[in-house]
Amino acid sequence: MPHTASDTVLPPALLSSLNPDTPRRLLVAGAPEGHDARVLADLARRAGASGLLHVALDDTRMARVQEALAFFAPDVAVLPFPAWDCLPYDRVSPNGDIVARRIETLTTLLGARPKGAFVVLTTLNAALQRVPPRLAFRNATFSAKVGGRLNVDELQRFLANNGYTRAQTVREPGEYAVRGGIIDLFPRRRRSPCAWTCSGMSWKACAPSTP
Repeated sequence: MPHTASDTVLPPALLSSLNPDTPRRLLVAGAPEGHDARVLADLARRAGASGLLHVALDDTRMARVQEALAFFAPDVAVLPFPAWDCLPYDRVSPNGDIVARRIETLTTLLGARPKGAFVVLTTLNAALQRVPPRLAFRNATFSAKVGGRLNVDELQRFLANNGYTRAQTVREPGEYAVRGGIIDLFPRRRRSPCAWTCSGMSWKACAPSTP
């Protein structure tokens, strides 16, 4: 349902006094859990395309805020930015889903931001951790569309440089396979793989191979 003025929980006079171009300190105290997500939604709508940053106490609290925003404010986009699940110089690599969510949020902020209100959700630990420079994400996106031309060699270089593994059969997120004129790809943030097949000089979507 579209958002209306009656859905706001903050006083209209307070919201109208907030100017995204003029930062100011606003203390909101005593908001119970769940209700605070509605307050964040009001502030995000007021901020508009400038966006709103919310630093949660930990991953559990961030997940609860994200669920509450999805329920109370489906019109507000949420960009999660979780903390690493491993220590620096640890022998264990970070979780692939966490890596994908962090990169997705950073590239979204650097590129095509959401058109409407949005909230960047992060945690205290994530806010204290350093992030790569902007130049590191200059070539972190690859665009392809159905019916267009696709350079397979360029795609394979992009996948290899961004942590994807080539496999005979795609089974897990982060894998891809090249089977003649068919490319299977399992993006890390998708629940199922996707595939393209070459039709003459153009490419079209098709069903991926099953293990």
